[in-house]
Amino acid sequence: MQAAQPTNRESNRRFSAPPDRGNPIGIPRHNRGAGAVLLACLMLAVALVLWPGSTRAVEWRGRLTSDLYVLDSDSGGHQRPYLGVQSSLVLWRGALVRSLSAQVDARWTTDFSHKRATDPQLYIYDGYLHLTGVPRGTDIALGRQFVYTALGSALVDGVQSSYRPVRQLELRAFAGSSVSGQAPETMRSLAGFGVFGGRIGIMAASSVRLGVTWMLSRSDGRVSSHRLGLDGRKEFRQTDVFSRLAYDVSLQRIAGAMARVGHRPGRWNLSGEYEWRRPSIAGNGLFSLLDAKGYQNLRLNLERRVGGGLAVVSGVHLASFEGANVWRTLLGLRSGDWSIVWQHQDGSDGDNDALRGSLTARLGRHWESYVTANLSRYRIQAEQKDRNDSYASMAGVQWRGAGGFGFRVEGQYLRNAVQRHDYRMRLQVSKDFALLPQAGENAP
Repeated sequence: MQAAQPTNRESNRRFSAPPDRGNPIGIPRHNRGAGAVLLACLMLAVALVLWPGSTRAVEWRGRLTSDLYVLDSDSGGHQRPYLGVQSSLVLWRGALVRSLSAQVDARWTTDFSHKRATDPQLYIYDGYLHLTGVPRGTDIALGRQFVYTALGSALVDGVQSSYRPVRQLELRAFAGSSVSGQAPETMRSLAGFGVFGGRIGIMAASSVRLGVTWMLSRSDGRVSSHRLGLDGRKEFRQTDVFSRLAYDVSLQRIAGAMARVGHRPGRWNLSGEYEWRRPSIAGNGLFSLLDAKGYQNLRLNLERRVGGGLAVVSGVHLASFEGANVWRTLLGLRSGDWSIVWQHQDGSDGDNDALRGSLTARLGRHWESYVTANLSRYRIQAEQKDRNDSYASMAGVQWRGAGGFGFRVEGQYLRNAVQRHDYRMRLQVSKDFALLPQAGENAP
């Protein structure tokens, strides 16, 4: 599978272990430099607001969400609420696409029925200042944020910047300390848990892009991962070719290689991908002493659009590791509002036949309903005489009204050889908000 390199800073919604309550201030006592960083951010914001020709009108957009997740299963029950906020506050806007904004994405949760030792939990996924165009051609983010590369990703407290001196060249760099899942409210040291990296992107021609990526991660004061990557893309009129090579600097060996081709003649869409890579092993762990074998993935997909938004989809996937092969094939139909796909799996992991379907129905201007179902029969071992059945389904309805208000109710059902009783329900209320400057305030 291709490791994507998104240019935006969309947060990855992962549920992580909650903070350690031993340090409620949020700045560890051994890292006094965090206070200096916060002070520098404040001084930067004030200086830009006073910048000649700047616009001081505030622009604030975001969303507030409140969820209740109820689980009733063989293993127990939970009633867990979630409160979330996503916010983008423009503090300053100048000429030539210059701006300073504050980005926040946070979530709070607990459990009404069976509190864990980690409840309640507050987790900040994003909390950074984003400066664009100062100096010209730069993009700088300072604070808690995700960094994405073809070699890996991480949630860090640090800085990420890019600079495009000319259209054909982009320089990117990032540095920070990884966020602890056990104590996310603290800021860890660079020497112990630093994450560093960069990328040089070159547009060699209008349809040729080359890149060199470097990333180093530390854990407990030692290098846990150190990799170097090369990638290239060539675009033709109907064909796109991409390849990537990764080298493990710590273990001094090739870490992986991938090649992908896509071809789109008329109503056809053909794609193929081959990947070989070694398992990701920390360079400072015991498993790094073992000679880990690589595994291979081969994927072929074919799609044919037949008109009216309808398409026939098919695919073959092979996963191979030390002579153990797993084959997956699929065939189905897909439209804008519905899909139905049959998938078969055979090989060392057993065999499985599954039928998946989804349907979305618009009930009016503000209402929408949706349903998904997955029915499968599987056998884990060849010695197993009879197959097991598995059922998974979900149905929901959502409403989006005026003023940015939204409501969603969703039910889920699961049954298989392990879980004979599993019901889940989700209720969500959301509110989009926007505070915009009056007409004429944005003219510098």
